[in-house]
This record gives sequence, structure tokens and C-alpha cells, in this order.
Amino acid sequence: MSAAALYLRLIDVVNARLKTARAAVLIDAPWVAYPHEPGQRDRVKDRSVWLVGAEDDASSKFICEVGQHDRAPLVAAHIAANDPATVIRMCERDLKVLKRHQYDDGGYCSGCGTDVDPLPCPEVRDLAEAYEVSVE
Repeated sequence: MSAAALYLRLIDVVNARLKTARAAVLIDAPWVAYPHEPGQRDRVKDRSVWLVGAEDDASSKFICEVGQHDRAPLVAAHIAANDPATVIRMCERDLKVLKRHQYDDGGYCSGCGTDVDPLPCPEVRDLAEAYEVSVE
């Protein structure tokens, strides 16, 4: 794949993830993970269950429950750490990096300021790896 084609493919992939994250915003609040406490949610009776939710001054939203295994706290924390606001910030940052590292037809990277060999430059190569886009 040429550096220019990889660049365009990455923009598409990042924008698709950004669109998904924006669609997942329920309320403008970070997601948090917390252990279930008896009486907190009537339908959840097991203390090994962890909940993920978002809460602000006006409302709260239950996102999901994770439980029935010893890694439930870690899974719930991972889900909360990858809430839509976090993913949106990461995607917007990655799009800025891509904008700085545009290629011309001759393989000149505007971000690195040089002809990069091998193409793509390390920044674009790292983003491709993060988004599971093949550089070949």
C-alpha cells in the first residue's frame, strides 16, 4: 500500500471509530466502575458484580454490568477507562497527527520534513499499528 493510500485508509478508520464513540455518548459525564452494593440495584444481587455507569448533577445512566468472575473489577475498570469522551479525545488527537504527516506523490512527509524511507514515516506507521491497519 502506498503511503498516500495508507494515510487515507487511516483517516477513514479513525473517523469510523470517532463516529461510533460520538454515538455512544449518553450523558456528558465520564464513565465510572463501581462494585455492586446490596440494595443499590434490585436486579443485581451478587457482590462480585461490578457496574459501569455515567453520572452528572442532572442524571445518571447505567451502562453495563460485569460479573461472575474474579476479573470483573478489572474488566469494568477497562470499560470505564475507554468511555466515549476518552475515545473521542484519542481519535481527535490521532487525526491531528495524521494532518501533520501528509504525503505528497513523491513520498515527502510534511510532518517529518523529509523524504521518508521506508514509507510510511514512524508516526504514521505507529498509528497504523494501533488501528490494526496493514502497512503492506
